Amino acid sequence: MPTMMRDAAISFPLLGDWSIDPSASFTLFGRTFYWYGVIIAVGFILAMLYCARHCRRCGIEPDTLYDFLIWMIPIAIIGARLYYVIFQWGDYRAHPIDALKIWEGGLAIYGGVIAGLLTGIVWCRKKKIPFGAMADVCAPGLLIGQCIGRWGNFINREAFGRETAAFSRMGLTLPGRETVYVHPTFLYESLWNFAGFLLLHFWFRKHERKFDGELILLYAVWYGIGRALIEGLRTDSLYITGTGIRVSQLLAGVSAAAVLHRKAPPRAALCRPRRAAERINPRLYFHSPRRFLPMKDYRDMLSSLKDKVVDAAGKAGETVTNAANKVVSDEMRDKVAGAAHAVGDRAKYASHMARLTVDCNAELERVKRTYTEIGRLYYENYRDTADAFLADLCQQVTDANAHVAALEAQMDELRAAAKEYRPAPDLHTVDADVTVEPEDIEVEVTEEPAPEE
Repeated sequence: MPTMMRDAAISFPLLGDWSIDPSASFTLFGRTFYWYGVIIAVGFILAMLYCARHCRRCGIEPDTLYDFLIWMIPIAIIGARLYYVIFQWGDYRAHPIDALKIWEGGLAIYGGVIAGLLTGIVWCRKKKIPFGAMADVCAPGLLIGQCIGRWGNFINREAFGRETAAFSRMGLTLPGRETVYVHPTFLYESLWNFAGFLLLHFWFRKHERKFDGELILLYAVWYGIGRALIEGLRTDSLYITGTGIRVSQLLAGVSAAAVLHRKAPPRAALCRPRRAAERINPRLYFHSPRRFLPMKDYRDMLSSLKDKVVDAAGKAGETVTNAANKVVSDEMRDKVAGAAHAVGDRAKYASHMARLTVDCNAELERVKRTYTEIGRLYYENYRDTADAFLADLCQQVTDANAHVAALEAQMDELRAAAKEYRPAPDLHTVDADVTVEPEDIEVEVTEEPAPEE
């Protein structure tokens, strides 16, 4: 882009007969700020905030994302500048120091994307984080940054196309010269990226990812198609040396075509959905003031409580027996001890029966859930296919029914044993059977000595 073009007035005939002449910089607190850098920074910040808000859906924590961006952003900026300078070296050969003046423009998007991808691969491998998941987090952010960053090209009067009389044309007017109407390719690409961001945003909200890297592949297709078409309209494209091939157009077309013709991802890259048995069912969870515990934890807690009750009952029986030894006769002691042991046996029977009942009900509930899941899966996915896919679920039902049968058999044995058991008489019955005859009562009479006269 000629340097003098930065002084051209900009107009859009579609919006009326007006023109603006935005300055490339502004002064604040005595310091000069360039609009190009400010706009790029705003794009980075908004992209980062969006990615941090939605990163947990890909299994990435916000702190992990921030750690990655600390490395990725500066490397991406360097890569974007190197990409531009390499393919535009003729403009910097005489003055290489000008390659550092990024505020004047010249950040190639694909250079930043390539540098960011390489940084992500190395960083994720070192941190043992799935690269596909991290790339999916950053994909919508890339479109946000590119959508906003293109308006830096608007300020610098760059990234525009060839002359045209289309309704969307943009006018560039130099002082004392005629207005030239060109394609505002920066605007085309900004709107295309915004549409791509909306696509990924709503896709991400309404659809679960099938595999890690799905969103970044959708980005590559969407942006690649748009960039390949829009790049053909530009007059300031970067070319492969000695050829008439536009570098960014070639990369865009190749990346989009490669994704569209890709093979299925390896099994290791798949986002494994929850199996039917792993899906959370609110009915199986009891509410606790502090947390939600699964039914298994509550069954364990109940079993532990029952064991404590049994131990307490046994200790109580021993205490009663010891007290009986000190207070009552041998006959009474035997009857009380028998009653205490009967109480302990009854407690053990009740505890064991309750535990088996809880386990049996849990297995019956599992069978019910499995039946429901079989019906749902068959109706939704496999109602028109063979029944071989039901083997796993049917086996679960078979195992559960076998377990239920075993538990019911144990319960029947306990019931039979309880019927044959003859409990000891209650304490009040013992008191009724013991009769005390008057002659059995010995009264010791002590004569008091007569008082002395």
